[in-house]
Amino acid sequence: MGLLQNAIYSIEVGIEDYQEGEDKRNVSAVRNVYAGILLLLKEKLVRLSPEYDPDLLIKKRLIPQKNKAGDVEFIGAGKTTVNLKEIEVRFKNLGVSVDWSRLYEISRLRNELEHYYTDKSPGLVRETLAKSFLIIRDFLTNELDESPVSIIDRDLWPAFLEIEEVFFAEEKVCKESFKGFNWKYETINQAVKHAKCYFCESSLVQLIEHEPYDDKPAGKPLFKEFLTKMQCNSCGEPIDYWPDFFEKCVEELLYTDSYIAATEGGIPPYDSCPECGKNTFIFEEGCCVACDYKPEHEGCARCSNHIGLDEQDLNGLCSYCANLAEKIRRE
Repeated sequence: MGLLQNAIYSIEVGIEDYQEGEDKRNVSAVRNVYAGILLLLKEKLVRLSPEYDPDLLIKKRLIPQKNKAGDVEFIGAGKTTVNLKEIEVRFKNLGVSVDWSRLYEISRLRNELEHYYTDKSPGLVRETLAKSFLIIRDFLTNELDESPVSIIDRDLWPAFLEIEEVFFAEEKVCKESFKGFNWKYETINQAVKHAKCYFCESSLVQLIEHEPYDDKPAGKPLFKEFLTKMQCNSCGEPIDYWPDFFEKCVEELLYTDSYIAATEGGIPPYDSCPECGKNTFIFEEGCCVACDYKPEHEGCARCSNHIGLDEQDLNGLCSYCANLAEKIRRE
């Protein structure tokens, strides 16, 4: 059985697991469908591999050698195949198109279900499967030139459509509930479009009641006595602690920029706030969008160098000058 057949088989088994409706089978459903997606990606690498070694591009280790004609060619070594990150690198170099943000979201949802799944999370299963089907359908059609409705068991195809229809109907209700949302900082207004439940990671977060930021009584703390009610339509939990919710939204909104800064160098778009401890200090805003914290010091009083967030408690000095001052004081 080839990779493509294995991929389709794994996806079909996942749908059958889901149709059983049992908690353990639900987790198995996500596991099998995700495994099927990875096999589809590897099938594309096989199709792009040279004739002399059809498995070349799915091998983790590629070793150069000279062939009989004296030309340099690569061979695959060992039995270990590429992981998702390595597939992404090869696809980008080969011009293969995949919705990576959605695929990594599916990967995170799968991990969440594997480690923290409870019987309160049937919506998260449906969400993961629905988003997976978008990847499956697009990749089969656009990259493998295969017809999804022809290659997948006709008896299971309606289940694909039903899961998608139910999830995206729920998602539409949730997204529309935030249309009137208005917060002091534009980062948050953009971030709530990426709202995630901080209990189960689902995007099915619905705004129930909203009191705009501008209506906050003077002198009242930012997160007390005036805030909004939300709930997760996946796990059913109320979402009433806004710093955690804002942190989750910011991390989702700026995930790509943060990843690039961490892997390729550069300034991250956000950092941990010294006041509330949440990852909601946005450098572009110059403040924490969750608790309103603004740095007291920007430049060192001694050397004028920039003072970072972790140096705000050094009485207006950078860490170097603060250490120097402490050394002089001791002497």
